[in-house]
Amino acid sequence: MSKTTIIAQAINADIAGGKTVAQVKSDRAISDNDWQRYSAKAYALNLEAEKKKRIADTAKRHVSTTSPEQVQQIIDLNTRLSPFAIIVPVTSTMAELNYALKLAELLPASEGSLLDLVERAEMQPYFRALQKIGRFEQFPYFKVAAKMIDAATLSYYRRNYIACYLTLVPVIEGILLRWLGYDGASYQLDFDKLRRFFQNGYQRQPNPWNIEFHQLFSQACNELLARHFFRPTTSGSAHDLFNRHLAVHLLEDEEFATKANCLRLFMLLDAMTEIYFYETRGDDPRASLHPSETEADTLLFTSVQTLSAVHSPEDQLLNS
Repeated sequence: MSKTTIIAQAINADIAGGKTVAQVKSDRAISDNDWQRYSAKAYALNLEAEKKKRIADTAKRHVSTTSPEQVQQIIDLNTRLSPFAIIVPVTSTMAELNYALKLAELLPASEGSLLDLVERAEMQPYFRALQKIGRFEQFPYFKVAAKMIDAATLSYYRRNYIACYLTLVPVIEGILLRWLGYDGASYQLDFDKLRRFFQNGYQRQPNPWNIEFHQLFSQACNELLARHFFRPTTSGSAHDLFNRHLAVHLLEDEEFATKANCLRLFMLLDAMTEIYFYETRGDDPRASLHPSETEADTLLFTSVQTLSAVHSPEDQLLNS
């Protein structure tokens, strides 16, 4: 057994025993350069073990789990959807997944139907209330932006897609910067590092919860960031003008602050909370919420959505 494998196994044991990544690196005097190698091996060992466990669980009676074949289906589907800047919604049921697989066969003609599927999964008032109270207001890097996310959600329901999009673009970037550890002063921002953020999750946490889905959503978010959202404008156009640079500097005359691109931002934001939850290895605050805790926000979002169903000022000025 190689030295790297031995240390990787020890790292996994330390984390499983309750130590943080920072504690492991400090206790074992692992440099940043060595950590890159050891954490990659530790992640690979955990991923292999989880795949074997999933195969075993699938064969057991009375054990409900996503099968290896279904996991691979989701990965393949995200690969098909990535050129169109779409991710399989984090809450997708098997029925929704099967429907999305059929729609993917019809791309590009079915792009609108796929985004309709995303909207039904992601933008229900009850689910947005769950995310608000059980994720955005709880997770540190997201908490600071919770009110801005509320503002974007209300704008979406009022069909003010310009306000929604231009609010969420800096939210996505700001959350990633905080997660990356950037404080705005200590060093110059490396946008390439930001673009590759979800490629390097193993360094932040080599032993995340639900590692197969951590890898799945990390790969999907990486495609969305690198291929579209953070794509340098010198290397070609992002699909549907879904690009941070274009939005911040208003470099495109065509409409980019659209309903479709707002959906893409909520889709990305929700996938980011899923990855964060896996990496922190803590309890999921969303799972323990009682319906009474989300009732007020659900009713509020529903009322805004209902009131905006009639011809509104937003429609007259922005969507005519």
